Amino acid sequence: MARLTANSPSSPWIVSRRFDLTWVFGGAALGLTAVGLALSKPAWIVPLWWLWLLGFDGPHMMAAYTRTYFDRQAWKGRRLLLLGSLLSFAIGPACLLVDVVTGSHDAFLLFLGVATVYGYYHVVRQHYGFLALYKTRTGDQSRSAFHLDKWCLYLGCWLPYGYFVVSHPRARALLGLVPDAPPPAASIAAIAIAWVSAIAIFATVTLADRKRAVTHQRRRDDFRWRARQDRVRHGGVEWQEDEGSRTRARRSGACSRQDERDGMRASGRARTVLMVARCTHGR
Repeated sequence: MARLTANSPSSPWIVSRRFDLTWVFGGAALGLTAVGLALSKPAWIVPLWWLWLLGFDGPHMMAAYTRTYFDRQAWKGRRLLLLGSLLSFAIGPACLLVDVVTGSHDAFLLFLGVATVYGYYHVVRQHYGFLALYKTRTGDQSRSAFHLDKWCLYLGCWLPYGYFVVSHPRARALLGLVPDAPPPAASIAAIAIAWVSAIAIFATVTLADRKRAVTHQRRRDDFRWRARQDRVRHGGVEWQEDEGSRTRARRSGACSRQDERDGMRASGRARTVLMVARCTHGR
């Protein structure tokens, strides 16, 4: 099995571009596809639910169990936490037992409602975790931008769930509302306006940040290009100066050698004249 390693700190991807787009962001495309199939073909809801349960959600939970309850190191360090977590499996049967004793359905319905909300909260917090990871990978340390992204994420995820709560008959019954009555138009309008506003604010800020990043990168590239041109220009001048100095030195050396040769020739002629004079005088 291939071993996954984190990308370099300079990369914005957790593993790689292909891996992240396929396995992290690809889930959004798969979820939208499932929603489209459920809306266009309502009879497919049950097969889609079983596919989700057996193909994705079930393996996800079993992976968590095997990495905790089947791990010796986890038992040594978190024994009380693991044992206490097992008690959560007794809450559902306890609520069902209360309904059997009292002849009501409120306790178990309350359990289902709380469990559903907590499960959705778990999913939203997972999205928040990926948001924090990518913020860290990109080196974005702005607290204001982080809070803006966080609250846009929370509103974008929780507002549709709020619409579900006020519009679904069973959710309305759990809240004590008339199940078959239409949801208040004012509530639906407020949820829709808040949801669209959150998405619009997030998109606007994201595009503005992207534009600033592109402008900053262009300025950096332009500065580097100008610095490179200056280095080339100054390097050319220095090279020309060095080349001129070497040429002058060669010329100076050539003149010195010529002077030496002329001096040697003059000395030779002087010695010749002196020898001729001595010979003449001697005669």
